[in-house]
Amino acid sequence: MNRSTIATLVCVLGLGLCTFSLSWAATAPKSQGTLVIRDVQGDICTLPGPAPGTTVNYDFTAPTSPCPNDKTFSMEIVEFPSAMTILMTDNSHCEKNFNDYGGEFWLELKTTKKLTTSSKIREIAHIASSPPGTIIDPGVLLVAVEKKDGHVIIRDNVSCIKITASGTPPANK
Repeated sequence: MNRSTIATLVCVLGLGLCTFSLSWAATAPKSQGTLVIRDVQGDICTLPGPAPGTTVNYDFTAPTSPCPNDKTFSMEIVEFPSAMTILMTDNSHCEKNFNDYGGEFWLELKTTKKLTTSSKIREIAHIASSPPGTIIDPGVLLVAVEKKDGHVIIRDNVSCIKITASGTPPANK
């Protein structure tokens, strides 16, 4: 049963519910997907993808962080659109520059097609051990990984994740 059929059934059952259902459907934001972060015990936190053309930083050292600092073991991308960039760093500023912001590593991923399902659950250390340009899952590209020292421990050391959504494509005229 699709949403319009459900809305029609609700309308038949009562006018008050019909008005509520239609206004909800008209104002519901389009999903930008979710990045699911897991710690080594399997506990999860979720990071919603930003609106098109925007960026969101998730600083795990902040008191209001949705995820605990230095506990990221694995990740899963759920229904991200194409051209979404994910930057993971061990500094709380979500920056690649070691000289200005400290830190020992960063890695960057990009979706290359709309993910209509979930990617596989991947360990962060395993992703970071792959060469840049590796497709780590269908539709997910490892753009780059940088380690200040070749023996950096990445597991459980992520302090910030920056997710950037590409802008909305121009309308056809």
